Amino acid sequence: MIVSRNIQIILSAAWFFVNQPALAAHPAAEQEASTAFRDICATGPLTPAAVFDRAAAHGWRKTGDKLPKDFDRSTQRMSPDRRSPLLLSASSETSNGERRDICAIAIGSPVRGLESTLETWLGFRPYFAMGRSATFMAIRSGDSWRSGNELSQSDFEEAKSLGEFYTIIVGDRGKPQSNESYPAQVILMRVQPTG
Repeated sequence: MIVSRNIQIILSAAWFFVNQPALAAHPAAEQEASTAFRDICATGPLTPAAVFDRAAAHGWRKTGDKLPKDFDRSTQRMSPDRRSPLLLSASSETSNGERRDICAIAIGSPVRGLESTLETWLGFRPYFAMGRSATFMAIRSGDSWRSGNELSQSDFEEAKSLGEFYTIIVGDRGKPQSNESYPAQVILMRVQPTG
């Protein structure tokens, strides 16, 4: 089992989603979020430009009414009118010799079962699951996914160097925290060495 510094950071982020009391789940929001994640984040290149192109093709917007007050048009998009608002975020950063590409779908209502929906879609169990959160380690080749849970150190390094190692974090706080409008989210992150 491999636990690099990046994985430790991701796993600790999952703690924010654990053991919070739940509000009524919204089944349509779970399906919409899962579909948006597969269609926008988990297919094609993970660069922000490519993610936003796919989002635009699905009707996501960066202008209009009902945008959150802290909405950032450079890194976020809102879902087309739906029963539960979804917020897409995409970013890329480079530091310490690594590039991190991130795509996230935040959900405006509590959901239940998003982690099991993703587990079924991916075809393997999460690396780490606790309460209302799960973290998947995955290898992506083209549009196919396989588990990265049991990689040797050398296989992990090779997958990472090829840009094929991904982490998927699913979390649902169950209720919004004080100033929070999006209590649930699913995040896809790829870390690849630069150079």
